[in-house]
Amino acid sequence: MNGRRGLLLSVLVGTVACAPEPEPSPWLLPVPPSVPTFIYADVAPEERARNTIQLSEDLIFRGDEPGHLLGRAPARLAPLPNNGVAVLDPANHRVLLFGEDGTPSGRFGRQGQGPGEFEQPAEIFLASGGDLRVWDVVGRQLSAWTTSGDFLATVTLPRWGAMMSPVGADDLVWRESRRTPTGIDTLFMRVNMLGELVESYAVLPWPERTIDPPPGEITSTESNAWWVGTVPPSFATDTLGNVYVSPFEEYQIFAYSPDGSMRWALQVAHTRPPIARVEIEFHMAVHARRFPQRTEGMIDWPERQFALADVRVDGHGHIYVFPFVPKGTPSDSPRPVDVYSSDGTRLFSGHITGRNFTTSSATYNGPMYEIAWQRAVGDFVYGVAENVAGDHEPVRFRLNEPF
Repeated sequence: MNGRRGLLLSVLVGTVACAPEPEPSPWLLPVPPSVPTFIYADVAPEERARNTIQLSEDLIFRGDEPGHLLGRAPARLAPLPNNGVAVLDPANHRVLLFGEDGTPSGRFGRQGQGPGEFEQPAEIFLASGGDLRVWDVVGRQLSAWTTSGDFLATVTLPRWGAMMSPVGADDLVWRESRRTPTGIDTLFMRVNMLGELVESYAVLPWPERTIDPPPGEITSTESNAWWVGTVPPSFATDTLGNVYVSPFEEYQIFAYSPDGSMRWALQVAHTRPPIARVEIEFHMAVHARRFPQRTEGMIDWPERQFALADVRVDGHGHIYVFPFVPKGTPSDSPRPVDVYSSDGTRLFSGHITGRNFTTSSATYNGPMYEIAWQRAVGDFVYGVAENVAGDHEPVRFRLNEPF
């Protein structure tokens, strides 16, 4: 195998690494022979516990008037050039604007499918030209607004998707899922603001999932059932247009250049733990409310948990990889994280702490860290945290990195 193998535990925890080099697992994406590869050893929990990255609150964006309360619906954030933030409030079909001091400065949008209206808004971001874009899943509408809330235009894109990230000059990295005869594939691509394909990065199948009751035993659609193990592959981007894709099923990260070529691939010899008792109990408590006749013994539980929960990139191009946290894990438990440089070098293994990572939506598997950590600019991370009343509020955190 072309590439390098790394055992950096001595650097990370100040001890001598005596473990043998890990044996690589099969790559879940084809890796060209010329592409550098990195194989890292896993970090023991007691060693990970010695290292912490702190997210300290810098500014809370909130207002006293009811029109600016987010409630408990997941919100999406877009930092603004004036150090304020635009907050997409999907439950109320609107965007809330906050100034650099954290106080409300305006709002726009209402429910509907006409110009300047939102039906099912899913994402908001700042385009390179300085205007805001809001993606509405219903009708595949991408609308443009000024940062003061004036409506500009709407275009209909020829594709579906609910996760995107702006890169370069008015392009988007786009994640799209498509059904196949054997399941669901997740496609990662670069498109322009009209939805036209610019580059293709990767195609990864959704990992296997346990569905209960099985589709043949329910009367309508699969969505009436309940499932475990449905973490779709995901990605993160940096300000230079590099893209980092992970299948999450295994601890593997694939780095791509803006032109679509693979730059490097890394994996960690991470043993996926068996599904935890706390997770089974969590699922059964939820399941009992909809299908009380189902018992634990009737379910074909997956043997292993997922390897990863999400991947993010900070404002300096460092890649943050979050190992899987089982459902039912106490919200105040440490959140594991590994950090890599843009060239694939491991910089840190430990825990990350911050009020956004104790938000209930960020305490279980799936890409829910997208709520806690949404955007990064310089030394800051923008995310959503719960206040004492359990409501969500947008917060800017300072990222204190020890490397």
